[in-house]
Amino acid sequence: MKKVVLFLALAAFAVSCSSRVVAVHSHNDYATQNPFWGAYEAGAGSIECDMFYVGNETFLVGHDLKDLDSAATFENMYLEPLAGAVRSGGRSVTLMVEIKSSDPDAYVDALARKLERYADVFDPEVNPHACGLLITGWHFPEDYSRHPSWFKYDYQYNGCDWSSMDEGRLGTVGMISMNYGALKNREEVQRVIDFAHSLGKPVRFWNAPDDREGWGLLLEMGADCISTDNVSQCLLFVNSPDYDHRTQKRQQNISRSAASSRS
Repeated sequence: MKKVVLFLALAAFAVSCSSRVVAVHSHNDYATQNPFWGAYEAGAGSIECDMFYVGNETFLVGHDLKDLDSAATFENMYLEPLAGAVRSGGRSVTLMVEIKSSDPDAYVDALARKLERYADVFDPEVNPHACGLLITGWHFPEDYSRHPSWFKYDYQYNGCDWSSMDEGRLGTVGMISMNYGALKNREEVQRVIDFAHSLGKPVRFWNAPDDREGWGLLLEMGADCISTDNVSQCLLFVNSPDYDHRTQKRQQNISRSAASSRS
């Protein structure tokens, strides 16, 4: 069962690459020369948007408060371009929104209100090919039940008490992430990957080497999503026939970790 859950979670944001499914994530996409469209047209499966809630249903995109521009709204940079693409028959992707707030409850409440008129873009009950919404950060709302079921969260591996997480909260986990730089060796990396797969969840590492060697190592070990500042080159690598020899091992890793978790 958890193997099926993992596949569905991957399908929500992944790119099909020959005989395998891999997600390439556009890290800090808003800082690129062509936000949204550059990553979308290149084929990224996940696009990151950091943003602050500034009141009056307005979200401004940016990494730091001091850099915010009143013209760089969530609607202008991401919501409307994505909605336009999907409504005209374009492919679905996952939009990863990073919470920039000390009050995550108010932030996500406002986001839920903002997205009410985009149900045809994000709600799978309205659109079977809906885009994914993945909310990331270190602090999430306490009462997740008042938000749409398609609001999924990117939990930090070392940021919560997994042993006390109930089934309801676990159902909101769309991905498990970890700071690669905080890990000492391959064994620790593999431990994170195996843990995520045991729960039927995809796994992503941030602050990881952003080059061919780094991408290949993580995918060979079983990581499901590659975070990169160079989407086009990463996609060329992932789609390369030279990469096919890694596929079987990666799929075996996922199958093995999911099978071992069955109750």
